[in-house]
Amino acid sequence: MQKCGINCIEWKHGETNLAAVVVVSANAVGNITSKGNFLGYATMLSTKGMLRQVVVDECHLIFTASHWRQKLAKLKNLRLLPCPIVLLTATLPPSRECELEAGMLVRCATYVRASTVRPNTRYFVSWC
Repeated sequence: MQKCGINCIEWKHGETNLAAVVVVSANAVGNITSKGNFLGYATMLSTKGMLRQVVVDECHLIFTASHWRQKLAKLKNLRLLPCPIVLLTATLPPSRECELEAGMLVRCATYVRASTVRPNTRYFVSWC
């Protein structure tokens, strides 16, 4: 995104730099540290009129990672931000889209999918 001239950053704990587009990992959204938390940072950007979009990577963790469940439950609070939210996952099967929508409290999400067929990949099983 930066190569295309988009004002963006990847959010890490304690980040204070300003950006219009913020990319954050799903597990970082729910972490609260002495340096701050993502929702506080995003709210600050929104208050300044700067926040244009939030991109969350590995969003499927909201329902697949039980050991992070309490932290990841905070992901649904992102919908309170006054900007579009993009949820990225490379491993969400279509049969679990409803779970993602329920976990994020989102209805009528738009899904963009690419083929997962990899014709140049071959698997071999060998008995040892």
